[in-house]
Amino acid sequence: MISKFYFSRTLGVIVLTTFAVGASLSGVGLKPALAARKSKAKPTEANAAANPSPTGQGVLMGMAIDKITKNPLSGVKMIFRNDANKYEVTTNDQGEYNIPHVVAGSYFVEVTKPGYKRLANKGLLVKADKTLKVNARLVSESVQAAPPAANNAAAAGKS
Repeated sequence: MISKFYFSRTLGVIVLTTFAVGASLSGVGLKPALAARKSKAKPTEANAAANPSPTGQGVLMGMAIDKITKNPLSGVKMIFRNDANKYEVTTNDQGEYNIPHVVAGSYFVEVTKPGYKRLANKGLLVKADKTLKVNARLVSESVQAAPPAANNAAAAGKS
């Protein structure tokens, strides 16, 4: 069974999807990141098979992209924490991350990258023997809203 949750934020969007561990991700549009946490190794299916999730634990995985360009972002810091646990990972060159063996429970997530606006969300529920996909769309700090057209015309006349 697949569940999708979308949380809109002023600064970006975090999309959550749960899959049964071992479920196919074809058709989702994202490549699974199967490398071990903080590993420099490229993701492989062998890593996933070598690290099955014990009962009472789930998996966090996902991708970080630039909200405007849709390009993957490497070096994005993802922190998942609650009162008892903290998991920290940095996205790889493809913008992907994977954290196996996450203790089931509710987590707060914080997503940061220099030059981008911080994202945060609470209530992410990791379930035993499930994979929770958390994707982050970050907005560059240099992106600003365009001023109203009336102000543009007035500014042009004051040159």
